[in-house]
Amino acid sequence: MVIIAQSGWENSGGLDVTDAAFWIDSSAGGTIVVAPVKGGIYAFKTTAVASSFLRKDFGGVGYSPFNCRHYVNFPIDFTTATGTVVLQQFFDTTFGGTVIAGLNRDATGYRWYLTSPTAGTTYSGYITLNLNTWYCFELQAIKGVGTGQATLWIDAVQTLQHLGEAMPNNYEWVWCVGFASTDTNFQVIADNAIIADAYIGPDSNLKRLLTNVGL
Repeated sequence: MVIIAQSGWENSGGLDVTDAAFWIDSSAGGTIVVAPVKGGIYAFKTTAVASSFLRKDFGGVGYSPFNCRHYVNFPIDFTTATGTVVLQQFFDTTFGGTVIAGLNRDATGYRWYLTSPTAGTTYSGYITLNLNTWYCFELQAIKGVGTGQATLWIDAVQTLQHLGEAMPNNYEWVWCVGFASTDTNFQVIADNAIIADAYIGPDSNLKRLLTNVGL
């Protein structure tokens, strides 16, 4: 596994030198917070009312496999009966082929979801959403013409997977954290974001695989 980039929102009270070179903050709603954090001193908070998110553009090069893993924390509940929060989104600027994963709430409850070009949107079973709890959230896209794959892991458990996808090119854009929501009060806090060319897993797994990763 090769770590392409990582971001812990450390060093300063704003996006630090590493993060500023890495993320493109595409809206004004995100803020740096000191609590809660998964590790280090800072984390990134986004509110749905601002549709705040972060984006990284790899300049048309892209990667396959393309993995993004971060920890997400939900400090407050939805205030409406339904809503959707996009937690990660991959994009291929040539083909399109958007791959999206996040959290959905309908009249029954919460569930994770995965969207890809061929399979469309599928959902996990309903979950108990534990507030003020860190979830390890990882999305992977592997290119292929009729053989592409999109996979979502929650806390190192494969939760959803789409096979046989039409995803012909490397993915070069990633959106991260709270890209959109229909619930205006919902909040997401993210920390310890890593992009790599293979499965990453929780911090404990990463520390076994690598040394000096800065977590």
